[in-house]
Amino acid sequence: MATSSSGTYEPIQTYQEYHDSEQPSSRATGSTSADRGPPPVLITTTDVAIPGEDDAKEIAMYMRVEGQQIFVEADGVRSLPQVYEIAVLVYNQVKAWTYIILTTVFAVLMAIIWGLFFAIVSFLMIWCVNPAIRVMYIMIRSFSKLWATVYQSCFDPVYLSFALIFSRAKVGVNLRKGAIVEV
Repeated sequence: MATSSSGTYEPIQTYQEYHDSEQPSSRATGSTSADRGPPPVLITTTDVAIPGEDDAKEIAMYMRVEGQQIFVEADGVRSLPQVYEIAVLVYNQVKAWTYIILTTVFAVLMAIIWGLFFAIVSFLMIWCVNPAIRVMYIMIRSFSKLWATVYQSCFDPVYLSFALIFSRAKVGVNLRKGAIVEV
């Protein structure tokens, strides 16, 4: 079931339209309409609208699986067009009605369950996790100031001593001989 921009449902593509769009032109292959079998039987039904099918933000695009996408026949092997159309029609109707029945039975229950779940997660994040992270940040910041003081007290004299020792060394390069010599 395809929807147009106005929100109305257009009939599904027929077997012949589907396979004609996939096949090269009859002039290029030399086939005639007699080679393709009898014309398809036009089956008209009332389409059942699946709730949420007008997905403006296209969040659930991966869930749109039509019968023509499921039942794809190879070029060399084809069933009768009427059988194919009926199979696609049955698939689409069973999918639509199963969805309607399941949502009728379970939608309210699942809405309650997911509402509770997200409320609990929101509560935990707002009132437990974020304050705990803030407390840890304050403690780590205080600990880092203490650590910086201890580190500077212990290691700065060592680094300063090494700097003074090596500051007296003079190293130069004698470009004429290419060797490192003490200046």
